[in-house]
Amino acid sequence: LGVLYTYVYEYDKADSVFQKYLALRPNDISAKYSLGLIYAQLKRYDKAESIFESLLEKYPTDINIKMQLIETYRDNNKLKRCISLIDELIATDSTKMEGYFSKGVLYSTAINVDSAVHYYELAKKYYPGYCSVCDNNIGQIYFVTDQVDSSRKYFKQVLDHDSTYAFAHFNLGTIDQKEGNLQAA
Repeated sequence: LGVLYTYVYEYDKADSVFQKYLALRPNDISAKYSLGLIYAQLKRYDKAESIFESLLEKYPTDINIKMQLIETYRDNNKLKRCISLIDELIATDSTKMEGYFSKGVLYSTAINVDSAVHYYELAKKYYPGYCSVCDNNIGQIYFVTDQVDSSRKYFKQVLDHDSTYAFAHFNLGTIDQKEGNLQAA
């Protein structure tokens, strides 16, 4: 029920249901993780951090918990903690890609184009195969900084690898709309 409430954006109801469930099963990792996600959505970052930190103590190698904690630290403007956890990922061979990608996201949200592109490019080196989301995100950071030619190049590059990638189509349509090419958009 808590998951269903989450899917329909009824986070307060989901919180209530998960609290009741956890009172019955206090060690359920999935319910705790879901509750952390809900608190993050509600911008109750301190509560979300507390949950993810306690889960990470019990499951120190769980990449999903680490990634969510990174996102929560970033959203809560606790950048030193965020960068520290990202650097831990980068220092480990098996999680370098996730670390570099997370740094790309961090610098994208700070609108630091050069650093964002640099870290997405590093993430691509460790990604098995082609990283559509890396190139799409590079295109996005170029787009929001009005570097439309570079943006278009990356979105087209994504579509060259996967012609069904919806975000690249949407982003190219947005560029066309912005430029007044409504038919193309």
